[in-house]
Amino acid sequence: MQKDIYVGIEDPISIRRDVLTSSISFIRLLERFERLKEIRVNKENEIVYLKSLIKEIRGYLSEYKGNLPFVEGEKKKVGKKSKKSKKKVKKEVILKLKTVKKSKAVTELDKLKNELSKVEGKLAGISGF
Repeated sequence: MQKDIYVGIEDPISIRRDVLTSSISFIRLLERFERLKEIRVNKENEIVYLKSLIKEIRGYLSEYKGNLPFVEGEKKKVGKKSKKSKKKVKKEVILKLKTVKKSKAVTELDKLKNELSKVEGKLAGISGF
């Protein structure tokens, strides 16, 4: 005893056009989000690299200050290590960089671009646009 109910939609072309334009804007937002994810990973990598450079520069600076000669008018710093056991040791910079999965990000962007072109094609196919 199930009855079928049919509903008429007034102006279906404009409603379909509105749905497709909202789909296009949503796909463009997803593309922007994928690009932002890649930018964030690159930013984190650059921050790690810069921190390691700063650490290296600080080491060189302290080594340089330790090699400067003592001047009569200066005060000696109390509690500083003796210069006897000072050896020049070159420190290697170990970088912990996050790898960008370009193949995944690129394929995700490609999928979004393909979907966007399909939706734009459907929108162009609707009469009146």
